[in-house]
Amino acid sequence: MADIWLLAGVLSTAVGYVEGGRIAAELGGTATLCWAMILLSPAAIVVIALSPPTPATSAAWVGLGYAGVFSMFLGSILWYHGLAAGGVGRIGQLNLAQPFLAIVWSALLLDEQLTWAVPATATAVLACVAVCLSSRPNFQKNR
Repeated sequence: MADIWLLAGVLSTAVGYVEGGRIAAELGGTATLCWAMILLSPAAIVVIALSPPTPATSAAWVGLGYAGVFSMFLGSILWYHGLAAGGVGRIGQLNLAQPFLAIVWSALLLDEQLTWAVPATATAVLACVAVCLSSRPNFQKNR
């Protein structure tokens, strides 16, 4: 079941980035993000209402506030601005490096064990990203 939720998260994120990047090209990153938050808030309210209450420490609330304001809101504004400026297909490729950076940080900070497959896969994916970012399709020159 966890794999199904992970796949659903990946697919919804992909759709959100593509549509958000298209809309940000017209509205701007801040307006796009704010409208997304407004439109998705009813679904978030339902999920929160159906979730069991969990006690949280003050440090947890500070972490949630930081992640919500700086990482998610301000970071997303910059991300959508980048998608609008550089194109979803081109700039979106940069996001492929994020899981590998998380793996490296988890190894450095949390003492996670890495097998040979992790750097091999990371190298292959980052090489593909580099090729995608450096290539320009011919059809764009004819527009």
